[in-house]
Amino acid sequence: MPATDLKLDTRIASGAEESPGLIQEHAWRSPLAGPMRKAVSGRLLVTRWRDRRADAHRHIAAATECAVIALCLEAVGARITGGGAAWHAGLLAPGALFLIPPGQPLVAEFDGPCDFLHTYLAPDAWRRRADEFLGADSQEPAGRIRVIRDGLAEQLARSLLKTSNAAQHAYEDAVANAIAVRYLLLTRTAGPAALALPRWRLRRVQTHVEENLAEPLRLAELASVAGLSRMHFAAQFRAATGYRPHEYLLWRRIERAKAMLREPESPVVQVALEVGFQAQAHFTTVFKRLTGDTPANWRVAQRADAASALTS
Repeated sequence: MPATDLKLDTRIASGAEESPGLIQEHAWRSPLAGPMRKAVSGRLLVTRWRDRRADAHRHIAAATECAVIALCLEAVGARITGGGAAWHAGLLAPGALFLIPPGQPLVAEFDGPCDFLHTYLAPDAWRRRADEFLGADSQEPAGRIRVIRDGLAEQLARSLLKTSNAAQHAYEDAVANAIAVRYLLLTRTAGPAALALPRWRLRRVQTHVEENLAEPLRLAELASVAGLSRMHFAAQFRAATGYRPHEYLLWRRIERAKAMLREPESPVVQVALEVGFQAQAHFTTVFKRLTGDTPANWRVAQRADAASALTS
């Protein structure tokens, strides 16, 4: 099969809906069977999967011959299991990368809205890249997913979402290849994974944060809640969540602010103060950095989406 045919055939095989330049998956990690087995080695396929449900949702993905590198575009709590064992349980931060090995069926439970970019690599293509970067005997350890956070991969993905169109498959392939290479490079240089904060300590910290979002929370206070020194707490917290403690606090404040902004009677300045920002300008800066939009514009977009849903 010519390499140029892979895009068209895998779109049909996955049941995906085509949007300008980028495949939108109907289901989480849709298997790309059939044509992928016949694909010319070296080809990549990049797709986007989104689920906007605010409540928890569960997904089952059958095994596929492809290796899949998932890149998280929106923070979400996730529990991913395979063969009855937990592969990952905790927060996936924006920019988080993880590999789903070939032939691995998985079940995923997400606690809110999701947005992922998936890079599929045909078996020969994945083996070649893994051998080049990790060595001929390399393999992803069974029973876990190694999550690595990378701001550059996230920027590349977002640039693809902004610029991709039906005439830019070459750019799409270049970005997908770069994401795969970034994952392999970071895996090679990351060293042993840090010990993650135990779940019971993490829950204590998360509860404390939620109950005190409007207060000036310091690292020493959070470490004390966890019962650890500041140094050990910071490292273990990041291993468990993908966030530095301060980054996590800002994310939770912005998520609380989103819930308040959905209420039309809440002034933006009041929202800023109630989620722990001392000034509206600082709130707006952080909100835009994490969401890509100002609080006011985000609120307008949410109202438009809600109105569209009612009329559809």
